[in-house]
Amino acid sequence: MGHRDGSSPSAYFQGTVIAIGTFLIAVAGVPLIERGSVREIATLGILAAVLWAAVLGGSLAGALAALAGTVVYAALILPSFSDNPASALTGTGMRMIAFAVVGLGGGILIGRSRRMLESVEKTGMRDPQTGAYSAAYMQQLLVLELEEHTRYSTPFAVVKIGATWERDDIARLARSLETSARASDTVGHFFEDGFMVILPHTDSEGASKASRRFASAVEGSGSEVRVRTYSAPENLPELRKLVGKPGEESLTQAGGSGPA
Repeated sequence: MGHRDGSSPSAYFQGTVIAIGTFLIAVAGVPLIERGSVREIATLGILAAVLWAAVLGGSLAGALAALAGTVVYAALILPSFSDNPASALTGTGMRMIAFAVVGLGGGILIGRSRRMLESVEKTGMRDPQTGAYSAAYMQQLLVLELEEHTRYSTPFAVVKIGATWERDDIARLARSLETSARASDTVGHFFEDGFMVILPHTDSEGASKASRRFASAVEGSGSEVRVRTYSAPENLPELRKLVGKPGEESLTQAGGSGPA
């Protein structure tokens, strides 16, 4: 929820595989272009398409692309089938194996590698006590929101929720807050016995409504539930102070406003 997938290691991994694979295929095609071998140039184009399908869609998409590529190659070689059927069958079989290796095999290997990266990524981003996003990740996201606001004057808001909760209830409360949040919001365990919710593209009025919603979600779960809202641009100094030392600043010491 709210996590910027475009900057994730798994997304970079996909992009790197596509870039390197396409580059290698293009390099292999240079001598074919010089010889004017249209059929083999088309084969390399099919191979690149199978690679893209495998990386972006996984083994099933890669297998389907390999099958489609084999059909296309068979159509290309069909005119020469009557002249030399054995050579045509051999060529089609070899290309079919190449497409299958890249599409099915590549999709499986790349899919496993991507899942491993995503698992490592999520482990580092999540707080083990609550299951919510970690304080370190929340700080990174807050910095990004501040930078975006500085460049484009994009409004955003932060809601902090704190109370005296039983340790065993922290994870349940994190789930309650995530259920109450929008898909674009990010819930994190930001300070001791407290949470932060980052709300992109949200003005002060939207932040006030969200704070009431979050307060209702944890109502009755602890004594003195404290909720504070911060909006950009109204509370920029307070928002900048939140960067750097989560856990050292208590909710009552922070600025912002209550759930109006």
